[in-house]
Amino acid sequence: MSMGVLLVLATIVAGESSVPAVVTERAFLDAALRDNRVRAVADEPLQLARADRARAQSLDNPEGSFDREAPQGAARQDSWSISWAPPLDGRNLAQARAGRAGLRAAESRHELALTELRAELREAYAAWALAREGWAISQRLTALIDRLAASAQAQASRGEASVLASRRLQLAQVEVHAQAARLSAELAHSRGRVRAWLPNLESIAVPARPPLPPAPGDTSLWSRSP
Repeated sequence: MSMGVLLVLATIVAGESSVPAVVTERAFLDAALRDNRVRAVADEPLQLARADRARAQSLDNPEGSFDREAPQGAARQDSWSISWAPPLDGRNLAQARAGRAGLRAAESRHELALTELRAELREAYAAWALAREGWAISQRLTALIDRLAASAQAQASRGEASVLASRRLQLAQVEVHAQAARLSAELAHSRGRVRAWLPNLESIAVPARPPLPPAPGDTSLWSRSP
């Protein structure tokens, strides 16, 4: 069946039924980015860089000692001491500078990783939303084509309509059902991607269409020409 026939059928289908719960893109992103598993993976390189900086700034050769004096007839005295001889080659200073530089680089990579993760989450959500809309349209088209095919077959059996027209509607019915099955599979796949980031997603939840970015202004020569 041609795309034109599908569009015509889509325009005469009744409106969508109400949905019990709607998940917005912002709510999905906030919930996914707050997940402990996601934060643990995203923050691990940053935590390692902070640990390296702390290790570089710590004393690498401290010496501790303990002395106890217990003279006869006098109170016992315990003494704890720690000493550290700074290295004369300046390696501690170089290590501290390297640790700070490594932390700054890790912070930059961390921000980039979060940006890439946010883009991936938005792509997964958009795929879910578009698949849900396509599936909803296919369900309405399936119900409509089933009614039309049944009516045409009944009319053809009574001699009130062409048998050829009834057969064409039956072929269209098979094609619409095949498209509906494909869209159902796409919806299941996209929903599985979303549930991988948000395991607590309710089975009855449906996505809202993501907001489109503002259209850029016309900056061509023709828009500035008098």
